[in-house]
Amino acid sequence: MAFSITKFNKGGVKFNYSLPVNATFKKCAELGDGFTGIVKGVGISTKGKYGDSPFILGDGFGVWLPSHMVDTIHDIMADSEAVDAINNGDVCFNVYTYDLEGKTLFSVNFVDSNPVQ
Repeated sequence: MAFSITKFNKGGVKFNYSLPVNATFKKCAELGDGFTGIVKGVGISTKGKYGDSPFILGDGFGVWLPSHMVDTIHDIMADSEAVDAINNGDVCFNVYTYDLEGKTLFSVNFVDSNPVQ
């Protein structure tokens, strides 16, 4: 990617979408294993009592992500191609489960909505 002076702007990442005022946030477990949705934006809430909380802006709702995804969300927000892909409607997320120490946990994978053939 070519150099872009815009990386020094302090305005933050700009997504073309904002949640409706009455929108709710859901946990991945509430959506269930195999749920697929479009990514309209991503972010990190720094106001939680448990530290930074990453999230996805879905179509009409927010999705709280596991804390291990904080770095991933920072990386996405710092990547102009990723932000453009999200703004163009080219990114989805898929909820999956995994087992850790006898517990079933939930996370997401990001997938292209229009995969390159």
